[in-house]
Amino acid sequence: MGTAEPQSRRPKPCQHCKLLRRKCERQSLDEACARCVASKRPCTNDDVDDDRELDAVDGSEEIQYYLRQVQKLERSMSDLAADMQRQQGHAPSKTPIVWREDAMDADSISSPALSWTSASVSSFSLQDEATGQHQVALARQFGSSSLSPSSSSGSPRVTSWMTPDGAATLQLFDPVDKDKSQNDKDTRNSSDFTWNLTLTDGRLKLNSTIQSIDELREYDKAFHRFLSPFSALFEDTAFVFERFDNMSLLPRTIEILSKTKLKTKALTLYDVPSTVPLAHPDLINGLRNGTPPPIEVIDLIIQSYMQCVNEPMPLLHAPTYLKRYHDIIRLDPYTDTITMAICCAHCASTCSHLPFPNYDRRVLADFFYERATSLIYDIFDDPDHRLETLMAVNLLTEYRRMSLRISEATKWIDIAVRLANDLAPMYDVKPAHLTKPDIYVSQFKRDDWCRKPKQSTEIDRVLFLRHYVIAFAHQKYLALVMYGNPDNWEFLNLHPIEIAPDESIVSHEFVEIMNVTLYFMTHPVMLDLTEKISRIVLGELTRVPLDLILRFDQLYNEWWQDMPEESRLCPGDPSKPDSLPYVAACTSQKQMIVYLLALAEKQEIYLRLSRPHRGTTMSFDGASELSRAIQDKYITSALDCLVNMLAVLRRLELTRKYCVFASEVFVGVADQLSVLASSENKVVANEAQKHLKSLLAELDEVWFMHGNKVSRDASPLLKMDMRRRNDPLYVYHNIMESYDVYPNPALAFCYDVLQTSRDDHVP
Repeated sequence: MGTAEPQSRRPKPCQHCKLLRRKCERQSLDEACARCVASKRPCTNDDVDDDRELDAVDGSEEIQYYLRQVQKLERSMSDLAADMQRQQGHAPSKTPIVWREDAMDADSISSPALSWTSASVSSFSLQDEATGQHQVALARQFGSSSLSPSSSSGSPRVTSWMTPDGAATLQLFDPVDKDKSQNDKDTRNSSDFTWNLTLTDGRLKLNSTIQSIDELREYDKAFHRFLSPFSALFEDTAFVFERFDNMSLLPRTIEILSKTKLKTKALTLYDVPSTVPLAHPDLINGLRNGTPPPIEVIDLIIQSYMQCVNEPMPLLHAPTYLKRYHDIIRLDPYTDTITMAICCAHCASTCSHLPFPNYDRRVLADFFYERATSLIYDIFDDPDHRLETLMAVNLLTEYRRMSLRISEATKWIDIAVRLANDLAPMYDVKPAHLTKPDIYVSQFKRDDWCRKPKQSTEIDRVLFLRHYVIAFAHQKYLALVMYGNPDNWEFLNLHPIEIAPDESIVSHEFVEIMNVTLYFMTHPVMLDLTEKISRIVLGELTRVPLDLILRFDQLYNEWWQDMPEESRLCPGDPSKPDSLPYVAACTSQKQMIVYLLALAEKQEIYLRLSRPHRGTTMSFDGASELSRAIQDKYITSALDCLVNMLAVLRRLELTRKYCVFASEVFVGVADQLSVLASSENKVVANEAQKHLKSLLAELDEVWFMHGNKVSRDASPLLKMDMRRRNDPLYVYHNIMESYDVYPNPALAFCYDVLQTSRDDHVP
């Protein structure tokens, strides 16, 4: 028997793959890996010790390198300026100085008056001592960024020359593919455009005419991308962030659910405490005895749901469902799955138009949930009822969230996602991304999302696209809080939501808003940043590139401007204090809802990026100042967002027509204020404490908290914290079950978290 050969070891990953924590595909250290070849970057062997990895990611070594190159460039600029001044006495030949990608060598680029030792950034400056006129040209960075345009027929170039009057002229262009069809003019990108610029007396002037909005956008991208001397700095620099606070709502939820063995609760009607007088005793007692509520109650719930919830968030096609309800379902609504799911979801909500107090709602919700679940079991494996099952499961998620039935929610949401994937080919939805792509999608189809929704008469497809989004959103949230999995790249598979012609004008408007928002939330930049933010929430030290942070701000501003003008409460950034006068004058609930949504997105990002890790080491000059500047900016901006959200929430209470996530936002603002109340920034902390104290007083009086306020003596959370402090071997148990004695367990748990946080942070 021959001796088995020792198994060959896989070569060490290159520097780029190691820092990105991606698989490095190559056979030996002598060849470039597939990832670096595909992204056209140098493949460098990683000879750095592990304890220096943080510095490499933070960019300190790279920055020091570029600082040395800047010194060389300054010397070269002086030589070049002197050379050009000597030539000004001659007539300009307009022979351009051109740098071509195919002419660049990785080690050196040289010209008679200028030399570099790096191809990452190429620049030169011309100055006429007599006139003070400058010429600046910054060639594009030849890297892997998806935002940099490319051309298949030639290399990008920057061309410059001196005009007879001594002004500097710069031409920025990419060669156009000669074989490009003339019919593609409307969809061309920046590689099809040429722009001439002149720099005189320190001012850069665009001499070319912008022909369209698309060209204006491409010029803006190219200008900032090609002409910024800091692009390499931004891309190679990262800050390490840590979790701001572990006592707020989301970290608390993750802590409990991730360490607790969950059990399925029995399906029983809520037992209203004997000390609580019933508002509708005949109805509640009848439900306890197994008597269904009268048809008038069903009519009332359906009418309220369709007006308050389904118009702004149309999960049902109202014309089709209402016709079927009045013609068929109303004869025996207790045998219709969708109707029972609607009744359950709406009774589990905090809709202010439903004329039942909290205790009555809970009993009704329990009754309808038992009926709906029983009906789903009868149809969920029937191929002809897959879409109906998907819709019913999504609707019932509201009840499972309210009642903290986490184990059941996990099971049913998994079924919903399986059904959605099973139905996707039928509706021409083909998933293409299962994990994070190697590079950002180069052409994210903005025009498919940021326009009037596509109208379709295929009602089943219209409904499927909406519930496809809902199912994946539920799954990703549970994956985060239950299993600590922040992966969200499957959202790249989502399609724009469509609208049926016979749906209401309000639904048309809100579907357009949904699409613009989905474009923003599923943009690769946002998905990348959201994944990193989730890791921070999970308690991980997380590296976030400075370039990604800056792209978020740009994307956010573009998204707000892409929002339909009639849906924007203010023309400028909604997070700024100067938007408050618009809030005071606003009477459109649609605008207020969109404004709230915009603020919620921004404050969540800014709050999580307001705690750079103290152990972050960056050696270039000004690093600590930059870190502090980021922290101060984001923590102040997060507070501004929350103050604006409070203002619009109070305004919303005066003009409420649609009942969509109002209570969740109310509690969420209080939770985020409790985080800021512990800030090291005393000005921000004091302001947050003041707003939190006022808001918690309002929360004690608001109607949906009636019966859901947890006293400190009965606090399951407080008891758990005390036992955990006293017992180092403490074993978590499911304290979520302890909140089931309240009519709305989810609100009771949130209130308990807020009370605990207030005790810690509010004097």
